[in-house]
Amino acid sequence: MGLIKSLYHKKIFLDTAPLIYYIEGNNNYEQKLNELFGEKSHCRFVTSVITLAEVLVMPLREGKEELAQQYENILTQAPNVEIYDINI
Repeated sequence: MGLIKSLYHKKIFLDTAPLIYYIEGNNNYEQKLNELFGEKSHCRFVTSVITLAEVLVMPLREGKEELAQQYENILTQAPNVEIYDINI
Protein backbone atom coordinates (compact mmCIF):
# COMPACT_ATOMS: atom_id res chain seq x y z
CA MET A 1 0.00 0.00 0.00
CA GLY A 2 1.35 3.42 -0.93
CA LEU A 3 1.79 6.29 1.47
CA ILE A 4 -1.15 8.28 0.11
CA LYS A 5 -3.48 5.28 0.19
CA SER A 6 -2.50 4.62 3.80
CA LEU A 7 -3.93 8.08 4.61
CA TYR A 8 -7.34 7.45 3.03
CA HIS A 9 -10.27 8.25 5.34
CA LYS A 10 -7.99 9.57 8.07
CA LYS A 11 -7.86 13.16 9.26
CA ILE A 12 -4.69 14.88 8.11
CA PHE A 13 -3.60 18.27 9.41
CA LEU A 14 -3.05 20.50 6.40
CA ASP A 15 -0.21 22.97 6.77
CA THR A 16 0.51 25.93 4.51
CA ALA A 17 3.35 24.63 2.29
CA PRO A 18 1.62 21.60 0.70
CA LEU A 19 -1.39 23.71 -0.17
CA ILE A 20 0.77 26.40 -1.78
CA TYR A 21 2.74 23.77 -3.70
CA TYR A 22 -0.49 22.20 -4.97
CA ILE A 23 -2.25 25.39 -6.02
CA GLU A 24 0.81 26.96 -7.61
CA GLY A 25 1.89 23.72 -9.34
CA ASN A 26 5.24 22.87 -7.76
CA ASN A 27 6.73 20.32 -10.18
CA ASN A 28 8.78 18.56 -7.49
CA TYR A 29 5.66 17.36 -5.68
CA GLU A 30 3.00 17.52 -8.38
CA GLN A 31 2.27 13.80 -8.71
CA LYS A 32 1.91 13.13 -4.97
CA LEU A 33 -0.06 16.33 -4.33
CA ASN A 34 -2.49 15.56 -7.17
CA GLU A 35 -3.05 12.16 -5.62
CA LEU A 36 -3.49 13.69 -2.17
CA PHE A 37 -5.68 16.69 -3.10
CA GLY A 38 -7.15 15.78 -6.49
CA GLU A 39 -10.80 15.21 -7.35
CA LYS A 40 -10.60 11.53 -6.45
CA SER A 41 -8.98 12.12 -3.08
CA HIS A 42 -10.17 9.94 -0.23
CA CYS A 43 -8.43 12.05 2.40
CA ARG A 44 -9.99 14.33 5.00
CA PHE A 45 -8.13 17.44 6.07
CA VAL A 46 -8.20 19.68 9.12
CA THR A 47 -6.44 22.98 9.33
CA SER A 48 -6.65 26.24 11.20
CA VAL A 49 -7.49 29.85 10.47
CA ILE A 50 -3.73 30.46 10.70
CA THR A 51 -3.20 28.40 7.54
CA LEU A 52 -5.89 30.41 5.78
CA ALA A 53 -4.22 33.67 6.81
CA GLU A 54 -0.78 32.43 5.76
CA VAL A 55 -1.83 31.36 2.27
CA LEU A 56 -3.59 34.68 1.64
CA VAL A 57 -0.72 37.00 2.62
CA MET A 58 1.42 36.88 -0.54
CA PRO A 59 -1.35 36.80 -3.15
CA LEU A 60 -3.08 39.77 -1.54
CA ARG A 61 0.20 41.65 -1.07
CA GLU A 62 1.01 41.11 -4.75
CA GLY A 63 -2.49 42.07 -5.92
CA LYS A 64 -3.35 38.53 -7.05
CA GLU A 65 -6.96 38.52 -5.87
CA GLU A 66 -7.93 35.58 -8.09
CA LEU A 67 -5.23 33.39 -6.53
CA ALA A 68 -6.25 34.50 -3.03
CA GLN A 69 -9.86 33.62 -3.84
CA GLN A 70 -8.78 30.19 -5.08
CA TYR A 71 -7.02 29.51 -1.76
CA GLU A 72 -9.97 30.75 0.23
CA ASN A 73 -12.44 28.66 -1.77
CA ILE A 74 -10.45 25.48 -1.30
CA LEU A 75 -10.10 25.93 2.43
CA THR A 76 -13.63 27.15 3.14
CA GLN A 77 -15.74 25.25 0.61
CA ALA A 78 -14.08 21.90 -0.02
CA PRO A 79 -16.22 19.14 1.51
CA ASN A 80 -13.18 17.29 2.83
CA VAL A 81 -11.59 20.26 4.65
CA GLU A 82 -12.46 21.50 8.15
CA ILE A 83 -11.05 24.78 9.48
CA TYR A 84 -10.65 25.19 13.22
CA ASP A 85 -10.47 28.41 15.15
CA ILE A 86 -7.47 28.81 17.41
CA ASN A 87 -8.00 28.99 21.13
CA ILE A 88 -6.17 28.06 24.25
